[in-house]
Formats: sequence, structure tokens, C-alpha cells
Amino acid sequence: MVKETSLTVEKRLLATLWLLSNQESYGDVVDRLGLSKETLHLTVMAIINRNAVMIRSKYS
Repeated sequence: MVKETSLTVEKRLLATLWLLSNQESYGDVVDRLGLSKETLHLTVMAIINRNAVMIRSKYS
């Protein structure tokens, strides 16, 4: 399994977009991309939180 800190930006975005755009479970996505559930969760939450901060700062 791959640790979150060793993931490229491209792999982080791929994992997040794949999870959000498909009807697969976390288990299916981690099997497909070779990640742990914890890494996938932390990656998705980090991407979503960064985008939320950027959106808030733009429209506040």
C-alpha cells in the first residue's frame, strides 16, 4: 500500500475524482488504485478541504 505522503499530485487528484465520479465503494477504489483506506480517506478529505478554502476565500 502507498502512504499518503508519497503520492503525487496527479495520483491524489485521480483518486479523489475517481471516488467522487463513480459508484464504487472505498474498498473498490483502494483495490483499483493500490492505496489503503486511510490514505484514500485522507487524500480525498485534503483535496476537498483545500478546494473549500479556496472557494470560501474567493466569495467571502
